[in-house]
Amino acid sequence: MAILQDTIQQHTYIEYIPIDHRVDELEGSQLCFTYVEQGKVVYKQRFGWTNRTVHAFIHMLQYFPLRQYDGYFSHFEKHLEMKWSHNEEHDHYTIQFIDADISMTIQAGKEQLITFGHQFQQQWHQSTVIE
Repeated sequence: MAILQDTIQQHTYIEYIPIDHRVDELEGSQLCFTYVEQGKVVYKQRFGWTNRTVHAFIHMLQYFPLRQYDGYFSHFEKHLEMKWSHNEEHDHYTIQFIDADISMTIQAGKEQLITFGHQFQQQWHQSTVIE
């Protein structure tokens, strides 16, 4: 599992768990997203993304922040978009994960986000491959 811990609120984090994936780029991956706030699960969603979206998400995180996204990772999938703004005074980012009517916020540093991207990629490659 890949976990992004909030740097300000204790026991607050998001977790992505890649469940499985198909090999073809246009095929999909099953993921589980969990948002925990102050130790309580607030939101949990199992969903699918195409591998193209998964790879774009990983790339965006590993090279965070990429100018091309201008603070907003959007895609054609139904679930989970990501917005961010930089707090220069404290040198961290306010990250919003948006799904349907819910917005979940995490405060994180640039290096945390990059590490999270690498963790997510490693977990995705280790998930079950569906032929």
